[in-house]
Amino acid sequence: MLGPGCESVLGVDVVTADGQQRYCDPDTHADLYWAARGAGPGFFAVVTAFHLRLHPRPAVCGRGIYSYPVDAADEVFRWTREISPRVDARVELQLIAKRPAPGHPGPSIVVAAPVFADSEAEAQAALAILGSCPAIDQAIDRIPYAPTSLAEWYATASADYPRGHRYAVDNMWTSASAEELLPGLRRILDTMPPPPSHLLMYNWGRRAARRGLFYGLEDEINLRDLGRPRRRWALPRLGGNPDGRDGASGQRHQPVRREPGSAPGPVRHRRKHGPAAAGARRLRPRWPLPPLAGKLG
Repeated sequence: MLGPGCESVLGVDVVTADGQQRYCDPDTHADLYWAARGAGPGFFAVVTAFHLRLHPRPAVCGRGIYSYPVDAADEVFRWTREISPRVDARVELQLIAKRPAPGHPGPSIVVAAPVFADSEAEAQAALAILGSCPAIDQAIDRIPYAPTSLAEWYATASADYPRGHRYAVDNMWTSASAEELLPGLRRILDTMPPPPSHLLMYNWGRRAARRGLFYGLEDEINLRDLGRPRRRWALPRLGGNPDGRDGASGQRHQPVRREPGSAPGPVRHRRKHGPAAAGARRLRPRWPLPPLAGKLG
């Protein structure tokens, strides 16, 4: 299991390497339950069932979309970082850099924001902050609010990931300021490969630390570059691993924490470093993997 949805897992049924079926929750095999919620492919057992916390379905799904020419990139990115802590928690603010926009040969900057709300009035109010961009007069397209559905969201996002392609995906978490990240972002826009390669930024905001689960390495924003297999393109230009090499799978995750006075690192690989990985290593002797199951780090 990966991602913040791990928090909604109340228990798991697993088969451990000794062939035993076990149920895990906060009171039974709590160590396996902790590891299951975020360990991903490094987990110590095979999950056969999830027990999930259900959440009320939102009454309204909507979105706002604005696209800008690349000449407005600095203004748009500074504004995106400035409003980061003020974005409504029901809004997922995204910034996508890609080429081309219809009728524009160069890269474009797209600000997209899905929203969940109890009414259309609430959804529109939550998205109103998107109209405060100082480059709003340069916008190529403006959709302050439009009703949508989860199916439409997925269809729109899937257009950037056409079937029949393989991708190298790099990502980092950072709280670096716009000024610290802008030089790298400019280099990304200047060297952007052809579609479907693109850069995606999620605004995560300042959130309380998640506790009691392996997953939990987060920061104010998440930056991802998606490009051709074995070709790292964007993150080396943002201060990530400077050698530009991929791992054997062509996919790596590089969480980045910014300490005061640093920009924007240091880089840490979440599967090998940090308290979560240390906790996973402590579980190895109790829950050994089969000989051919590989290793966590």
